[in-house]
Amino acid sequence: MVGIKGADRAQTLRAVVAVCLLGLFWTVPMRDVSAWGWDESMHAELPAVRVLLGAKLGEWASVSDAVHGCNQYPFAWPLCLALVQAVCGISELACRVAGTWIWCFALLGLFQLTRAVVSTSRGHGPPRRGDDLAPWLALALGALSPLPLAYSGTLFLEVPFAAAAVWALRAWVLRDGTPRRELVAGAWLAAAFFTKFNYGLMLGAGCAGAWVLEGVAALSSGRSAPWLRASAFLAAVPALACAWWFLLPVPEGAEAAARHRAALGSFLGGNRELQATAFGVRLMHWACFFTFSARLLVAQIAGVLATLPRLFRPGVRVLWLCLAAMAVPLWLHPFHLDRFLIPAGPPLWALAGLGLARVLPPAGPRRVAVLALAAVAVFSYPAHDARTLSRAVRLAASDPRVRAVQLETFRGWRDLTAHRPLPTAGLGRAEHDALSDLVAAGVGPTERVGWLGLSSEYSPAAIHLALLERGGPAERLLRDAHRPMDVTFEGVDPGWDDDRLAAWAWGFDVVVCTEPPDFRGRAARAFISAYQRRLLASLGWTHEVLGTVDLPGVRSRPLTLKVFACRPPTR
Repeated sequence: MVGIKGADRAQTLRAVVAVCLLGLFWTVPMRDVSAWGWDESMHAELPAVRVLLGAKLGEWASVSDAVHGCNQYPFAWPLCLALVQAVCGISELACRVAGTWIWCFALLGLFQLTRAVVSTSRGHGPPRRGDDLAPWLALALGALSPLPLAYSGTLFLEVPFAAAAVWALRAWVLRDGTPRRELVAGAWLAAAFFTKFNYGLMLGAGCAGAWVLEGVAALSSGRSAPWLRASAFLAAVPALACAWWFLLPVPEGAEAAARHRAALGSFLGGNRELQATAFGVRLMHWACFFTFSARLLVAQIAGVLATLPRLFRPGVRVLWLCLAAMAVPLWLHPFHLDRFLIPAGPPLWALAGLGLARVLPPAGPRRVAVLALAAVAVFSYPAHDARTLSRAVRLAASDPRVRAVQLETFRGWRDLTAHRPLPTAGLGRAEHDALSDLVAAGVGPTERVGWLGLSSEYSPAAIHLALLERGGPAERLLRDAHRPMDVTFEGVDPGWDDDRLAAWAWGFDVVVCTEPPDFRGRAARAFISAYQRRLLASLGWTHEVLGTVDLPGVRSRPLTLKVFACRPPTR
């Protein structure tokens, strides 16, 4: 037993060293990295900064308001970013590096999860073929996935959720009915849920399926009492956390609880009216972004299928159930973005590692030779897969210039280095900084700022953060950041009359506008221009041109963005 424990510690130490080396290799360089877009700034960094500044200034009501204001996207990741910046200072670089290391933590959890499945499946019996290799294969498959690595340098929630989910699955597999392990598993499930609600429900659905099967087995064997007792400890932390958030969110009240419930319902029911994303686009994301090459995806699927004979082992079974609970809704839901695939990674890679390790030869020269040949087969000439598959699913553009952009995008998908493109959905660094400089120059140190624009590339939160970064007082951010400072983010005109527009505008000392209001010239958002004209013509506000910013075109022509500040007439 001592020898086994010593070997386990040595394996863990080697995995930690491997993951740390990956983290050092991957750490994000900030040059030429796009600035944060809407979701990053609005739903991650702004609440994190509000928590941090509120705690530093002793404004605990602001801290509570920031936490409970995380209605649509939960508070776990902003709290993590607040802790990071409490040590490193408020810094976009610190946040992005933290995300990269969170991904490394997820990979370590993937290694430990696969080891846990191996050990619990084996019981007290001797090691079987592939037991030594499976955790390393799972770790390698995760590390070779470009998609989560690309998003790890952003502030989106998928990678933090994957980290929480993989450790939750490990805690689930190691459950043995004792109160401590049941509580730990429940706590990790709660952490995953409060990192991203919808993915947390999917993970919970998979684990609930495994729990029901455990209950059926316990009832049939006459051991229902221990199972019920263990289930009470397992459910304790998630039940208390959800009761606090959705029923009695201390120190807030029933109104906050109602907001939380309404926001969750709206979020889960949203985006169903959209036109379904094409099959070919989804397939390209799975085959050429989620995996390094389509051939590697085929190998992973083969590995997953190879675990079917062990499906009735509890560890393998919960991985299968969680993979189904993640992948099937993601595939069927009409709204699709590439990053939605990341939460399905941990159970997929763990199962693939387990299955591939079982079909490979035992340790020795033959295994090394087979692994070398497999590596050549799946990694050679990866550009071929994306080029061929895009033609097969009829996504390849006929225009040579557009096709060149497509192929360059596919090449960027495969980048596993620190110079990888970051899909922040924000402006380029130079354009973001130039725009922020203009806004900061046109706003006084205590002025209340409104935003009469509408662009996914630059959010109201970006204005608050830019003013703070350029010397603005922390007190202003805490005073104003919780207030809506824009008319709408939806691509639908809210239909405000002049009285409603005036009531909104008089809440600010200066309203910043841009022409065009949307930085990509989206036609559905052009209605904001009418509000800008009415602010000046009907309500008598004055305006001052702050400057211009040249924005490069992506698929359209470059445009010059005019930035101006509007101030109310003297009363």
